[in-house]
Amino acid sequence: MLECWATQRQLSHAPAQALELIEREDFDLIISDFRMPGLNGEQFYELAIKLKPELARRILFLTGDVVNDETLKFLQSSAIRIWGSHSTWRT
Repeated sequence: MLECWATQRQLSHAPAQALELIEREDFDLIISDFRMPGLNGEQFYELAIKLKPELARRILFLTGDVVNDETLKFLQSSAIRIWGSHSTWRT
């Protein structure tokens, strides 16, 4: 999808590597899975915004795990927008 737009992309297969990139570079948008090896999305989000607070509303999580009460509670309490399976935006 992003290849259709004139964008520069960085790909990371591990949360630690992504955090290193965040520390070194500036990003307009971060797209991440919520379930990752070593860190979950909440932990990744907290570490990312600690490095760069301006990313708080620029991280997009992809997950099928919104039925998990803990995940949903985090997403609802953060600055993250939720795009559910019914294609509606909630804050």
